[in-house]
Amino acid sequence: MTENELKAVSTLLQAHVAQGLNYLAALKKEHGMLINFGSEKFQCRKLARSRSGTQQATMSAQ
Repeated sequence: MTENELKAVSTLLQAHVAQGLNYLAALKKEHGMLINFGSEKFQCRKLARSRSGTQQATMSAQ
């Protein structure tokens, strides 16, 4: 199961990504989605946390 974070901001910032990754760590989840409906273009970032604690985020816009 993934953790989803919905935002309504003009653009996703690194602080939003960091918050999502911290949620994953706190909930002991490996995958999540950061979705922004507040910008002109739909923004979505996949968040991933490996078992070793490494964290990463990828961006896609549609």
